[in-house]
Amino acid sequence: MQFGKSQFPADAYFNGRFSQATLNSSAEPVAAILAPAAAIIQPVTNTLFTGGETVDFVATGSDYSGKSLAAGSYMWSAEFHSNGVVYPALGSLIGTTSGSFAVPPMLPPRPIFFTGFC
Repeated sequence: MQFGKSQFPADAYFNGRFSQATLNSSAEPVAAILAPAAAIIQPVTNTLFTGGETVDFVATGSDYSGKSLAAGSYMWSAEFHSNGVVYPALGSLIGTTSGSFAVPPMLPPRPIFFTGFC
């Protein structure tokens, strides 16, 4: 093998030639490469709600092998946007694949934009 020369002409450790090279590696499990896949089924993106309505939410998810994720793998949070103001709607709900919550009645009566879950 021939590699580039050292930037130091008198480099005693690397003269640009190897007589032998050994590479050590280990296989990376697929789980470490592929992230789980999730899909929010309900509500549909860009759905509008008004104060006092109920928001139902449902999601599915699977791991790298296609196996369904356990409920403990899900975390929900949501917010509403109305006229440039952000309203918290649901904070850090862990351990369920579905549920519902009420839009606070004190929010404006006109439709408000639900940005989605994260």
